[in-house]
Amino acid sequence: MNQLIEKIFRNNNADNSLKIGWEDFINYALYDKEFGYYQKEKVRVGGAESDFYTAVSLKQKVFSDLIEASAKNILSQHNLNFADYTFVEIGAEPNSQIIENSVVFRLNDQVDIPQKSIVISNELLDARPFSRFKFINNKWQKRILKIERTKNSEYKFSEDFEAPTPEENLHIQKYFPKASVENFALDISFDALKLFKNILSQDWHGIFIFADYYRTASELSELPLGTARTYLKHTDSADITKFAGDCDITFSPCSDTLLDIAKRFNFVGVEENYQANFFVKYAQEKIRQIIETKETDNLRKRELSELISPVHMGSAFRIISGLRK
Repeated sequence: MNQLIEKIFRNNNADNSLKIGWEDFINYALYDKEFGYYQKEKVRVGGAESDFYTAVSLKQKVFSDLIEASAKNILSQHNLNFADYTFVEIGAEPNSQIIENSVVFRLNDQVDIPQKSIVISNELLDARPFSRFKFINNKWQKRILKIERTKNSEYKFSEDFEAPTPEENLHIQKYFPKASVENFALDISFDALKLFKNILSQDWHGIFIFADYYRTASELSELPLGTARTYLKHTDSADITKFAGDCDITFSPCSDTLLDIAKRFNFVGVEENYQANFFVKYAQEKIRQIIETKETDNLRKRELSELISPVHMGSAFRIISGLRK
């Protein structure tokens, strides 16, 4: 018996069967105050006892140095003084942050961005609840999770379908027209779009630098199974009902939708880069300093390699960025 799923049954006044939107199920699984994965006091990021690695979990802090150097360079290119801006990190894990002494907004914090800011995040948007859609019988359908209790106090999971809202349909038609193929699946977080819009719509000036598992709309339109996956003890799975509340649930956010939001809020130089390309473009001098260190067995060189090598994090992660004067 899963305490989280039992709570979902209670909250929906359900006996032995219920239907729930995938976005609502994922919201429970990740953020429920009692049983949600991100609400629990546990080590999620880092070593063997965690569930996944990120750039922030690397101990030599090279990622931090590259982010800082990139921010400095971007501001300098626009004749802006780096010293006038405050680093603001959104979505950091407990007892962790990218830039030392930055303003940090963690889970459940109200985000209020200072007037002049460098707003950064690492894997913020891919951790938001997402909806699931499927193209069936020549039209898009919204996937609904059906949960049934069995005689053995276990659960049977299946799916039902309903019509998307007009807004959801318009969004899909705008960004994913090529995905209109029988049984094609899309995973889209309107919650992540709302969060991103809330961050950029506030009255502040400066730059944003967000690292994540982004994919373009074109790329997502070539992935017919969608991108939903879980991580538990560094093992990924496509079954996002298994171990609900005890594992990370994630997907690949669409960068096109996010960049369009940034442009609507008057950000310029809005772009997506592979993580490696972004740092080579904006933190070249810092990279050179690390590479030219004389020690042959240098930990910072190794960490740099992990961050920019295409076989490690260099191409798996991408960075979206933009500036508003």
